Amino acid sequence: MRWIILTLTVFSTSCFSSVPEYKFDRTDIGSHIDIRVNSVSDISLPLSLLSDAKIAGVDGLVVIFKDKSAFSVDTLSSKSLGYPQFDMRLWPSLMLGEATEGDLSEEFIEDIKRSRESLAYSNKPYKSGRFKTKNGYCYLLIGKNKSSIYLTDNSNREIITLISTTGMSEEKLQEYILQGVF
Repeated sequence: MRWIILTLTVFSTSCFSSVPEYKFDRTDIGSHIDIRVNSVSDISLPLSLLSDAKIAGVDGLVVIFKDKSAFSVDTLSSKSLGYPQFDMRLWPSLMLGEATEGDLSEEFIEDIKRSRESLAYSNKPYKSGRFKTKNGYCYLLIGKNKSSIYLTDNSNREIITLISTTGMSEEKLQEYILQGVF
């Protein structure tokens, strides 16, 4: 067991260092609402964007904006993936195409490959990256019409947050969501 933890720790250090840094200009979002989506993530949404928006709690949070763009928030856990010992803080870097090296089972590596293929097919990404947040990292896989955002917390290895967007350009993604991720 110690060998697995040590291997995953070394593996995580190498993975996290090769995802490109994502840079954008932070601006003050003004009046906003803070939403605690789970034990690892808070999101601040500007009140000006919520005019005529629809918000629902359907197995997570769903927000549909006036312009019909939308995002949903889900919690992913190591237990729900079927690998309760896996450090979920590694999941985003694996989804962004990092090598699946280390002490990982063939079954797990195959699951990673299938998940990557599904994500690539649905998002058709043209950009990826990460930036540091107050408690961890934000990882992005940006596509023209669909994007995936993963939020990790340095102190929680069991769960991460997945934000899935539709109908948002990169500029809207920054304005609607990323400005409110700290």
